[in-house]
Amino acid sequence: MNIEKNREHDYALFDLLKQGDEVAFGKIYTLYWAELYNAAYKRLPEKEKCQDIIQNIFTDLWNRKAELDLENPLAYLHTAVRFQVLKHIARSPKSSFFGKSFENELISPLHADGMLLEREVAALLELFIKALPEKTA
Repeated sequence: MNIEKNREHDYALFDLLKQGDEVAFGKIYTLYWAELYNAAYKRLPEKEKCQDIIQNIFTDLWNRKAELDLENPLAYLHTAVRFQVLKHIARSPKSSFFGKSFENELISPLHADGMLLEREVAALLELFIKALPEKTA
């Protein structure tokens, strides 16, 4: 399968998911779980927490399937991973790599649609500000 056919296949699966197709959801889960887990683990080397993050992303994907209108499903999933990892890090501001992770995430190019990118960056900034100690904020 070439890249274009893979993309068409992915869009077809996400269209079926939007209609509530459990088989399509299972295929999406199987196709992307390991890739998303690896992306989370690169940013947060905590095996169990990364597993929880990926499970939460897929749970949210299923729960919001009817309202999602994704132009780039894979970018959406990777953005969700970055957001959830940073959300976890923000809840643990004493983490020594928080500042570095936030900086890397904000500076790294995101391959998402413009509006989605704006919302995610705004959410990341808000999490970062909330995680700052009282004196810094």
